[in-house]
Amino acid sequence: MASQNSENYFDLWASLYRTRDFIFTLRKEELSKHGISPGQSSVMWAINQLNNKAYNKDISRYIFRKRHSTYEMIARMEKLGLVEKLREDTDSKSDMVGLTPKGEEVWKNSRKEGFIPKIFSVLTEKECKQLHHCLKKLQNEAIKHLNIEGSPLTRL
Repeated sequence: MASQNSENYFDLWASLYRTRDFIFTLRKEELSKHGISPGQSSVMWAINQLNNKAYNKDISRYIFRKRHSTYEMIARMEKLGLVEKLREDTDSKSDMVGLTPKGEEVWKNSRKEGFIPKIFSVLTEKECKQLHHCLKKLQNEAIKHLNIEGSPLTRL
């Protein structure tokens, strides 16, 4: 598709963005039934990716959010009993966080069935792999232009 003109790229981008918005809206409604927001779900995803032990800075890098925003979200999640601070090293000025048993249950239940599998089930396994491959290429190219190479996102 490299020979396409800019208009075609913008049309493709708009289609990708609209699709993301539609699916995001469905997911947001679904998550609200579990008492969490999409942002909280992304924090739970990052903590899960980091083996249930994560520093704020690492979570921020995984979900591509500013540290203070992530810190505030984690503080709210701690009040809800979804995450807890883990002190591994008493000399450390940073706290690690992990999901509480309640947080793990909410995370697990929020990933059961729902709209995501229903929507993606219209694709064959081969199409899913192709889509994943293409999205990863686009993501990595964007990361390169944002000068955040080495981001943990490039490994996903």
